[in-house]
Amino acid sequence: NVTMKDFFKFLGGSLFSNNNVLKGKKRKFYQSLIVVILSLIIAIIPVFVYTMRVNGSQAITKTDNSSLDVSLTLFSKYLYENEDVGLTTDAEGHFVATGFKEVSFTSGEKHLLTVRVVEPSEDLTAVAQVYRDGIDENGKATETPKSFMLIQDTTIGLYTFGKGATNTLNEDGTIKTNASFTSSYVYAASAFKNQDFASFYKDELNGDQYCIDQWKNALNKMYTPYKTSNVLYSISIYSCINVLIILTMSLIIMILTRLKSSQCEKMSYLQALNCVNYASFSTSIIAMCLGFLISAFAPVAFILCIGIRCVFLGFKASRSPEQ
Repeated sequence: NVTMKDFFKFLGGSLFSNNNVLKGKKRKFYQSLIVVILSLIIAIIPVFVYTMRVNGSQAITKTDNSSLDVSLTLFSKYLYENEDVGLTTDAEGHFVATGFKEVSFTSGEKHLLTVRVVEPSEDLTAVAQVYRDGIDENGKATETPKSFMLIQDTTIGLYTFGKGATNTLNEDGTIKTNASFTSSYVYAASAFKNQDFASFYKDELNGDQYCIDQWKNALNKMYTPYKTSNVLYSISIYSCINVLIILTMSLIIMILTRLKSSQCEKMSYLQALNCVNYASFSTSIIAMCLGFLISAFAPVAFILCIGIRCVFLGFKASRSPEQ
């Protein structure tokens, strides 16, 4: 098909040539719309991949996890050795805690983890802040926050602090700045029904490793519902930001062609948008590569790449062809 051949030839030329991109203002809008949709998908691939790689068990495997593997093993051992306490999930996706309200685990004088059952009527956020503030027996905030697990009906919140985590206090003893979490995860019972957490522990050789493996498996499964929503949320947010950048750059290019200093034909907004849509294709490929090379760069790679290209494209669009 001659038309398709011409389109792909033009698209290939627009990868590097701003002159070619500017010719796109005369092409049909639906063609550039297809290109920009493809570009947005390509640009978001690194974010999608990195978000999908996040697993619930990373709370354990993360470096400096405040001995969470030891803490969870001690918790399962506590459930296993005491017949009057228990933690299970039922067939409807609810956590069922019996025989305890709060229990803390230590290693010598070091606090490892506090497990607290939060009633449905309680404010989970407020309870979490108490542990983050390191509230002592006198009800005062301290410089030492506590790693904690909160169990409430259908969810578990697991929050840990690394070595040296310190709250900053005001002169009157109130919290000025909270220490940052080493990890903070929320888990759902709906993805781990009819399970008994006491069964994770086995009083035998390599029992501790078995227990840790069971917790990793459980945390991965219970994190799945939140993982899916986090992926959708991340993709939606970054895609919307990328669309806004494209729309903004189109507006800037249109304005540049309408300045008194401009020596070329004025562009309408739709023509400028056409050009930026085509320019986005090569920048999305570059952004994807940069996102995989430097993970921290993935969310903003497309924004920076399209911004840089549109700066040059704008200058080109506002100059006469002779220049």
